[in-house]
Amino acid sequence: GASLTAAIYLKRHRLPVLPYADVFIFGFFHAWVIGRLGCALVHDHPGRLTDFFLAVKFPDGPRHDLGLYEFLLCAFWIPLVRYLGRRNSLTSPPPGTMLAIMGIAYAVPRFFLDTLRATDLPYHDARYFDLTFAQYACIVCVLLAARILTQLSPLRHPPP
Repeated sequence: GASLTAAIYLKRHRLPVLPYADVFIFGFFHAWVIGRLGCALVHDHPGRLTDFFLAVKFPDGPRHDLGLYEFLLCAFWIPLVRYLGRRNSLTSPPPGTMLAIMGIAYAVPRFFLDTLRATDLPYHDARYFDLTFAQYACIVCVLLAARILTQLSPLRHPPP
């Protein structure tokens, strides 16, 4: 909702989207760690039955806990966000870089984490051609991020 509202506002006021998107991404992953900590504590994203050492005990046996895994991935994502957020100037790296790189950094592991989702529970995620909706969204995210990165390429915009 906040992203949609911001996009409408930026479009209406004819403001550049990519610099604001980078700021949004900086805040997003710092907030994401808190949200995923909550998911990990209440175990509301159960995965398949497993004997993996990070498995969480459920009534029917140990399962992957996808909220826990994303919480742990924040140990990679947040330093990457902080590193990308260190700019040498307003144009280095170009606006949109953080959005694109973090889009890929989130979507790729998320795609593979979704392969661990439980399929034996009555409330499991629907699959379409053996992929979840989130996996299709991850594919779209990576393609959009790759497009943004190609548009930001130094070869496309040589220095003055």
